[in-house]
Amino acid sequence: MSTVQQLKDALTGGPKKYIMSVFPIGMTAVRPFNGYTTYILPASREPGEVTVCEVGNAFQRSYVGDGNWADVPVFADDIARDLLNEFASGMVGQDSGYGPGIWLQNRPEPDPRLKEEAMARQTQYFNYLVQQADSLFAAGKANQITGLHRAAARWLGKNDVPWVEETRRRETKECVACFSKIDARATVCPVCTTRQPGKKVE
Repeated sequence: MSTVQQLKDALTGGPKKYIMSVFPIGMTAVRPFNGYTTYILPASREPGEVTVCEVGNAFQRSYVGDGNWADVPVFADDIARDLLNEFASGMVGQDSGYGPGIWLQNRPEPDPRLKEEAMARQTQYFNYLVQQADSLFAAGKANQITGLHRAAARWLGKNDVPWVEETRRRETKECVACFSKIDARATVCPVCTTRQPGKKVE
């Protein structure tokens, strides 16, 4: 075995990083390491369940000049931080200052303190999303309520909010007073509170 291959084997077998999650939506990301690698962070199926994405050292084919290419090492810590940034940012409502319960650690068993912090952060984030969805629904903008809003409500146990189920298949009508699009079953407009004519639609 060549020295280069021995070094590659040693690097590949080096320390790993672990992205942990209590987030109820699974995520994936593809990176150009070892050819192409798909990193999967599974959904947490119930509050408190922790899922894991294991990240190890890898190699990326890179141009090194003079027509030559080489396998350049990329360390687990750099890969994991890049993935964490992608998994935990850019979601609706993150201007609340909170976010999904995703964190990085050095061992595969969940750190109780980090898990507790992630649960608290996600609870605040999901409460914000539920409030946001309530406002959208009250304003007759249920079409702007996303799957993330609904997942947040379910995770918090708020299965009785009127928008928690997908509303795309429901018929709508126009309020006779403010002309907002409202659920066809509504007898009172949730936007302007005007009573609607006709029978309630079942």
